[in-house]
Amino acid sequence: MNIKKMFEDAMGFLNSGKTREEKIAFFLDNLKKEAEKIKKAKNIILCGATPIARKILNHRAWLFPENILLYIEDFDTNTFIPRKDGIYILCSRPNISKHLQYLAQVGDENIKSYQLLLMMEPRYSTEPYAYQYEKIVKQIEDIVDYTDRYWEIYLGLEDEASKEIFMKLVLFRLTYDPKMHYGNRTQYLHYFDKDVVSVGQEEVFVDCGGYVGDTLNDFKEITRNKFKKYYLFEPDKDLLEIAKEKGDKRVEYINKGVWGKEGTLFFKKETAPGNGALTDMEKSEGVLEVPVVGLDEVIGEATFIKMDIEGAELEALKGGQNLIRNCHPKLAVCVYHKYEDIRVLYETVKFFGGGYKIYLRAELNNVDTELYYLCVPEKYKELG
Repeated sequence: MNIKKMFEDAMGFLNSGKTREEKIAFFLDNLKKEAEKIKKAKNIILCGATPIARKILNHRAWLFPENILLYIEDFDTNTFIPRKDGIYILCSRPNISKHLQYLAQVGDENIKSYQLLLMMEPRYSTEPYAYQYEKIVKQIEDIVDYTDRYWEIYLGLEDEASKEIFMKLVLFRLTYDPKMHYGNRTQYLHYFDKDVVSVGQEEVFVDCGGYVGDTLNDFKEITRNKFKKYYLFEPDKDLLEIAKEKGDKRVEYINKGVWGKEGTLFFKKETAPGNGALTDMEKSEGVLEVPVVGLDEVIGEATFIKMDIEGAELEALKGGQNLIRNCHPKLAVCVYHKYEDIRVLYETVKFFGGGYKIYLRAELNNVDTELYYLCVPEKYKELG
């Protein structure tokens, strides 16, 4: 599989003289044609006991007749029996790696992404976190509308590993080809790729989205527990209490989210503790009221800032622009919560930071989640 040629071919088509509508229709039509192949299978196995898989099973009549065997399989080594006559639908998110490990035995042509089912039946769209039909369309529209920007990002990324992940991401959003998930996981601790960043004993780490202190644990390991200061922002009190068990007097715990300025936001509860989606809804069942603050309002020094804050990354960067410009810290910024983040956050780091080398890394093989820009400062230069 020649990823670079596939990417260049796609970009060539996007830069052709066809109209915007023709380009969008081309990719949507191809997705629908690929989706129709699924209906010809005698057995359909939904990989992963996720909300999208359960919805498909509970509403099978929307798409699948009774004579098709349809069931959920969450593999383990003792129960998996490959079926060459079956179609395996990847419904797992984010841990696709577990299923790909076993699906290697059935052949790539028998593995499909669940997004294809939405092309046949948009009512299978689900929340939380899983795709909606509208998101599929919007992602294609974004690539069509900003083709030049996507090409600039590709050229601007610092190494071949970054470029390959980026190409796979774009191709996945245009085709939903499961092969794009293979071979993306970094070999290093999350956010600390030793080929890209180094950390010292004087680090001041700002952890936006501290969760239960998992990044704090990794940071202590990679610094051998020698660092200057650690700020951990986490709006969930229960998660913060767990994180406090992993710190010491050098760690300052802040029971707030990070945003452009001080205020209150609302997040819709998602698939697991610590996951949420920013919403316009007011506080109600399933919606949390979250106090937030801008980094510039509370932090005066930083050498490394990490952001995994459920789609608030853009506003958080804006709220920390003075800190970034004055201290020029290393940045690890998640880019998978919103489809436009891969584009918008690249441009934002370039604008606010100046002099950054930007790498794209993946915590997991899943090319559609847990992606982040790892940004390493060059010699700081004043922005006009």
